[in-house]
Amino acid sequence: MRRSIRIITLVGLAALVVGAAGAWLLHAQPFGPVFDAFAIAAWLGLVLALAGPAALVARRAAWGAAAGSLLAVAAVAVLLLGVIVLVDSEILIYRGLPPSPTAGEWVADLDTLAARMREIHPALFEHVDEATFDAAVRELAAEIPRLGEDDILAGFARIVALPRDAHCLPNVMSFNLDWHLIPLALWQFDDGLYVTNAPRERRGLVGCRLVAIEETPVAEAMERMRRYFTAETDAGWLERGPLALSVGEWLAAEGIARDARRIELTFERAGGERFAERLRTVHYLPCIYWSTIRRVENDAHPVVTNERRDNYAFESLEGGKTVLFRFNAAVDLGGDRSFAGFLDSLAVFVREGPAERLVIDLRSNGGGNGNLASLIVDCVTGIGKFERPGRLYVLISRRSFSAAAMTASMLRYNTQAIFVGETTAQGPDFFSSPAIVRLPECRRAFFVSTRATLATPVRGDRAPIEPDIPVRCTWADFAAGRDAAIDLILGRDMPRVRSGPPELDAALIRRLVGRYRFSPWQSLDMEHDEGGLRLRIDDAIEGSLCRARTDVVPVGDELGTGIPGVFIRFVDGVDGKPDSLLVDWRGHVIVAPRAPADWSLPMELVAAGRVEEGIDLFRRDIAPIADKTPQIERMLNNLGYRFMRNERLDDAIAVFELNTELYPRSANAWDSLGEGCMEAGRTKDAIRFYEKSLDLNPDNANAKRMLERLRGSGEGRNDP
Repeated sequence: MRRSIRIITLVGLAALVVGAAGAWLLHAQPFGPVFDAFAIAAWLGLVLALAGPAALVARRAAWGAAAGSLLAVAAVAVLLLGVIVLVDSEILIYRGLPPSPTAGEWVADLDTLAARMREIHPALFEHVDEATFDAAVRELAAEIPRLGEDDILAGFARIVALPRDAHCLPNVMSFNLDWHLIPLALWQFDDGLYVTNAPRERRGLVGCRLVAIEETPVAEAMERMRRYFTAETDAGWLERGPLALSVGEWLAAEGIARDARRIELTFERAGGERFAERLRTVHYLPCIYWSTIRRVENDAHPVVTNERRDNYAFESLEGGKTVLFRFNAAVDLGGDRSFAGFLDSLAVFVREGPAERLVIDLRSNGGGNGNLASLIVDCVTGIGKFERPGRLYVLISRRSFSAAAMTASMLRYNTQAIFVGETTAQGPDFFSSPAIVRLPECRRAFFVSTRATLATPVRGDRAPIEPDIPVRCTWADFAAGRDAAIDLILGRDMPRVRSGPPELDAALIRRLVGRYRFSPWQSLDMEHDEGGLRLRIDDAIEGSLCRARTDVVPVGDELGTGIPGVFIRFVDGVDGKPDSLLVDWRGHVIVAPRAPADWSLPMELVAAGRVEEGIDLFRRDIAPIADKTPQIERMLNNLGYRFMRNERLDDAIAVFELNTELYPRSANAWDSLGEGCMEAGRTKDAIRFYEKSLDLNPDNANAKRMLERLRGSGEGRNDP
């Protein structure tokens, strides 16, 4: 008996070692029977390796019985865990049996989703009219009794996509999403949709062009997927479309595929030969693991693949003459790897070295913290040597999204950068900060935007950033590992002499110079120095994303700027009206009258220590247009925290209170006011404001945490 147990234990250990080693070697792409066989061998080996010693030591004294029991429990736990994963891994995800809502419960979840979208989205009906939205919800509700779960969830995805807001989408970070994806990496090149990566048993598909999904041509199929996974620009859809095209449930719901779990694809080889392959779709969890955590072949290309790289890094090219700054994710690592510290290191490297050209690469940046954009602009303009034509380049692509689009916008409006690559996925004015909307019955989750984000001086500036030098994205470049954009920049001659802007008539300059009221919270200054005439739009807010600084140049009979699509015209004042500038900002015309000598911006008063006057000016001039200037909320919030850091708690609380007056539906504004009162020892008020924040956003984890802390310290007390 004992010998048999030992043999079982040794077999288990051998299976564990071999299975674990094989699974480790293949774990970068966890698809296919070979990987499955190794993983199962490792699992069963571990069970046997635990069960054998459990049986051996259990035959010993009391201590052996206890140890054997523990090993036996571990063996049973591992066995059950493996069975659950093999039978239905959703048991782990849901911590119990997966939900099976009735038709009525699905309809209740749909109503919850629609109601929450109405409640928290800042402009739900900007791009879809209310009647169309309501009709789509009613139509899906009527169909639900006849639909299966996959089709119902596909319908929910269509509802979330209706606002044409790229931050509104199924919660792609949630493992209970339960999608099944075609296990291929696809990329839309100029010359077709190609397979760029595949599981090992399908390596022969890499380099083949996808031409059809069952009977539907791939171009038609991708166009039909737009209503499931929205993008705000055609370039953005080039990025999102291939993923949408991979979701088996959506293909089946749209009638493109007969079966969401097995889908026939038609490919074309380089020589023109066409062939069909029927692929089994793979659950979302291993697909996301493959695409975001581990990668193997074909990860050398800097744009097409999504290799995990450092959030930010720089390197020198051409013996140091060119510095390449890769900004791959707008995420501040903090500590000794902080973004501010990184930019300081970049500035020192550039100033002390031979660098004559800076290239900022935003092509792989899918977003993050938009506030980092102003730090980049301040760094670049502070260095100085790149404030010349041909010295600063910005690489953009279809994947430059959210905070990356904001960064591109700030660089476009505040520097003389030359933009190279593809159009960005978004413009500088969009909706963001998505909240997670969890549906109570099906327990699925969706992202819905909660605030407007602005990185431009003009509200409504939604046009994406276009490249000055477009670069084609071809299969041939990818296959050769060639970065066409970098090659193009390095092949351009370095300008040796600064070529300043064309000169304006001296009399016209004298008429133009001065300060103008661009908006109640922004000034427009026309400044003249030896470098020429410059237009500067500012709001006197530290780290502002809504500023611009550019040369003014003659363009025929008009006045142009260094910003594409921005023109100005001077209008003499008549009948007691002041002189004005007409600013055509990418299709939005703003009349900016000359400002009186004693005119100040609200933030200028605050910065000068005249906080009460500044707040009164906000109440008078900003309150009537607060709903049209949502960026003020973020600006005031930042100002309040600046006061807190400087131990000016009364001023901070006054600013936070103003923010809640202007934006009473903002959970973040009430949260900040709660923090200010907490720091001031006003416990009762802090609790009240945190509760208000939690009412507006039940998922506000910070408010929950602070309320627990405050109630534990003595609810109802306002310390002196």
